[in-house]
Amino acid sequence: MRVARWALLPMILAGGFAQGATLQTLYPAATPLSGLVAAPDGNFYGTSLYGGSNDLGVVFRLSLSGVYQVIYSFTGGAEGANPAAPLTIGPDGQLYGTSQYGGTNNAGSIFKLTTNGNLTALHPLVWSTDGAGPIGGLATGTNGVLYGTASWAGSNGFGTVFQITTNGNFSCLHSFSGTDGNGPAATLAPGADGWLYGTTQLGGTNNCGTIFKITTAGTFSSLFSFNATNGYMPGALVQGADNAFYGTTAYGGSSGFGSIFKVTPVGTFTSLHSMVLENLGSNPLAGLVFGADGNLYGSADYGGGNGFGSVFQATASGGFSSLWDFSGNSDGGNPFATLVFGGNYHFYGTTSLGGTGGGGTFYELTTLHFDRIQILASGQSVNYAGAGGTSNAQYTVLTATNLTIPRTNWISAGAGQFDAAGRFSFTNAVSRQEASRYFLLSQP
Repeated sequence: MRVARWALLPMILAGGFAQGATLQTLYPAATPLSGLVAAPDGNFYGTSLYGGSNDLGVVFRLSLSGVYQVIYSFTGGAEGANPAAPLTIGPDGQLYGTSQYGGTNNAGSIFKLTTNGNLTALHPLVWSTDGAGPIGGLATGTNGVLYGTASWAGSNGFGTVFQITTNGNFSCLHSFSGTDGNGPAATLAPGADGWLYGTTQLGGTNNCGTIFKITTAGTFSSLFSFNATNGYMPGALVQGADNAFYGTTAYGGSSGFGSIFKVTPVGTFTSLHSMVLENLGSNPLAGLVFGADGNLYGSADYGGGNGFGSVFQATASGGFSSLWDFSGNSDGGNPFATLVFGGNYHFYGTTSLGGTGGGGTFYELTTLHFDRIQILASGQSVNYAGAGGTSNAQYTVLTATNLTIPRTNWISAGAGQFDAAGRFSFTNAVSRQEASRYFLLSQP
């Protein structure tokens, strides 16, 4: 189901903008799927908390055509059980991950496996020293070492930051004290400056979560403490071209439904957007990802037009629009994993429920976009064309000469119908008296 929202895509030449997206369910899952990682072999890999031959979770492979294959079933032995974190591609091309429970000490474990499913248990976590219950994924440093977090336990009981080499040499870099953070649950983000940036869900000055950075040698620095008004329970960070980091909070903000923020490497914090309208999506549990247009894309676990969450677009200056409202049926519902940018205008993600199997879906979302603006031979008209629409659906075109006026003041420039492939094309006369003209195409 499509529910139209304003979505700004990059201006191409004379001013083409588009709104909307189409979503295709590629695989209906029987058990909830984690976030995905795109591998060099062209497939996606991920984990499921349950399922498999022992119902202790699996590692799976998904192709772009929606072919699903379990490549490893957890046993609860040295490799652990119930993996909750996304996988990462290591410097050697193998898949690296963590299990939340199991292992020798039932504190979780760190493992690696080939894309054929040959698994090697690297390190079973120890409650008192290493931490326990890793939920975030692993991040690869520029030195080829892997870095991660354990969500609780450690020497102070509030979680840890650790490092591990590809052959299993493990060391704890930092144990949280509560005042500097409690409960790290997101994958670390390697910064351009060589530091690792991350968040904790709780702790800090107001016990609403923190943002921190740490060197690969373990030098730790607290950057920011949330206070509920600006967010509560932050997730993963992503670094932008401006070197700032962008992220979401699951709760808090001006209305309590979560927020989007940015923070600089020295800790200067800016609230960009509060989820004030549940019908646009609420409670973004996942991190953000940049698209080819320089905008941020993410998912909201709840809210949206149908109450089952949404996929949204945000700008680095705080603009926000919903692109897709999940129905809880064949397209899934309640997405909680970070999207994967697949290049051009394609994003891939998972939902935690819905689909024919009831356990969620694997989907591809294509944003509506202009891809060609051509001055016709007469020089009197310009043809605009693009893709990403719903097959044979209707669209409308609005126009304005001033980009800053409210969208309600844009005037109609006509309507049309996408072709069977979701493409569109329309032509507009050129006025030599106008310095600029902008067009916005929307899919109701």
